Amino acid sequence: MDNSTKIYGTPSPMTDQEALEWLVEFARLNLEHLQRPGDMTNLTWDMARFLGEEPWNEFLTWEDIQTVHPTIKEFLEAMSVEGGCYNFPNFDKAKSRFVCKQAARRGGQVKVTYAGRIESIALAHAMDRMVRSGVERLGRCKRCEQIFLGQRGRLYCRRECANATAAAAYRKRKADHLKQKARATYKTKQQAKLGPKVKVGRKGD
Repeated sequence: MDNSTKIYGTPSPMTDQEALEWLVEFARLNLEHLQRPGDMTNLTWDMARFLGEEPWNEFLTWEDIQTVHPTIKEFLEAMSVEGGCYNFPNFDKAKSRFVCKQAARRGGQVKVTYAGRIESIALAHAMDRMVRSGVERLGRCKRCEQIFLGQRGRLYCRRECANATAAAAYRKRKADHLKQKARATYKTKQQAKLGPKVKVGRKGD
């Protein structure tokens, strides 16, 4: 990572709620659209905050962010639907399996430090946050299929998606109504011409 994307200072750890909201925003990102060094620095800083109290800012790179992103996105997409299942990558094959490096009691709480591949460490943190925060508010939009946080039972990520779905349903109902109306008009005309007992097929048959 070059000097333009280095992190200076010590990031403060995210709360569980902040972490869950950030995970969803992170999974929705298109990293190819982040071209400015400032964008990369901010996202790297946020990743360091998400990962917690270890000095991630000293060695976390933009390449790490790019490595972590698809793993986190796939995990959240699986957890965003009821019955979803995520099959964990076999990090043993890479000879860098996730391990807990150390557990220590600090301030009445147990703090765990990690070692292993960055994507496995980030995935472990994401799982931990999900277990503590729950997934009731995590969903996937019925229209655009983006993951989002919202009230339990919510179907769409944004008002635009809800409005677009309602408009499409309205247009379909209107089109069906117009078809039925045209069909009835055609039937009336044919029966007036050929007699009321004639069976009228579809126009064009």
